[in-house]
Amino acid sequence: MSDNCCYSFLDLFRAAHGRDWREEERERFNNLPQVEKNKVVRQMVDETGGKWACEDRRWTDGKVYTAFWRVES
Repeated sequence: MSDNCCYSFLDLFRAAHGRDWREEERERFNNLPQVEKNKVVRQMVDETGGKWACEDRRWTDGKVYTAFWRVES
């Protein structure tokens, strides 16, 4: 992985859905517990058809975050 932390959730959403997210979608995502956010991230990565990848990482706060990045082609 070369572009650690270079992409936003909006970038991933655009890749998965081909559009910007609506304000209510953004708010709903932001209000999810971290475990649920991780599930949504993995689902969106799957929806990119292999153009994006992800992996779970434990951060210094002890929580697990699903990191994601665009796959170089």
